[in-house]
Amino acid sequence: AALAKSSGSVLRTMDPTLSHWTVRMGKKRDLPSGMVKERETAPETLYAPQGTRRPGDRVELIGARDAKRVTFSNVGTYAQATATPSEGFKITGNARLDVPRYFPLQYSWRLAVARQWSEVFATKIIAGRAFQTPSATLLFGLPGFGSSNNVIGNRTLSNVRPLVPQTVQSVEAVTSLQLFSRLVVELSGYLQQVKDRIEFLQAGTNFHPRNQGEQDSLGLELTARLALGRLSMTGYGELFRSMLLGGFNPNPPALY
Repeated sequence: AALAKSSGSVLRTMDPTLSHWTVRMGKKRDLPSGMVKERETAPETLYAPQGTRRPGDRVELIGARDAKRVTFSNVGTYAQATATPSEGFKITGNARLDVPRYFPLQYSWRLAVARQWSEVFATKIIAGRAFQTPSATLLFGLPGFGSSNNVIGNRTLSNVRPLVPQTVQSVEAVTSLQLFSRLVVELSGYLQQVKDRIEFLQAGTNFHPRNQGEQDSLGLELTARLALGRLSMTGYGELFRSMLLGGFNPNPPALY
C-alpha cells in the first residue's frame, strides 16, 4: 500500500513492497529468506508561483541519479535441540546462521535451562546472542523529504565509516510463582551488552546513523497475570539502568 502525507506545500509518497518465504528442511532446520524493495519519491507541489514555475507544478526533490530502488535479501539456517535429563528439568539450545546481502555472515544462539521445583514454583536461566541489521532507511535514506529532519543513509554519504549490524549478548534469571491457582508472578533479572549500537548523529538540519561503541545494562522485570474465568489481567514493570566504567551511568541513553 502506498503511504502519502501532506504537510503544508509538500506531498510525500513512499511505496514499499515486502516479500518473505521460508523453506523448511525436516524438523530442525529452516532456510528463511526475504526480499525488500523500496521506492522513495519526494515531489513538492507548489501552491504559489516560484520563479518560472506555476501553482500546481510538481518539483522532484530527490536527484534523478539517486538510487530509488533497493533490494534486500537474507538466507539462513537454523537448528534446535532439546533435552530432558530428569523429570521437571529441561534444557533447550538453538543456533542460527544468516547471510545478509550487504553484510558478512552473522550468527545468533540461545540456551535455556528450566527447572520446575513444584507445581507452583519454577526457575529458568536464559543466555544468548542476537543481531540486528540496519534498515533500508538507515543505509540508503535520501534527503529531500522537506527541508530538515531527514535521515540520510550511511551508504548515501561519502567518507563515513560503514554501518555494521548491532549485536546484543545477554543472560537472564527468571523465577515463576503461582498463587491461589489464578495468579502467576514472574520476577527476572538480566545483564546485557550491546556492541556496535546504532544511534543518530545530527548533521546540520538532518541526521545520519552511526555505530557508537558498546553499552552495558542491568535490569529487573516483574510480571503478574491474573485469570478470573474468561477475564485475564496482566501487569508489568521494569527497572533499567545503563552502566559505564563498572558503575551506573546517570545519563539517559542516546537515541538509537
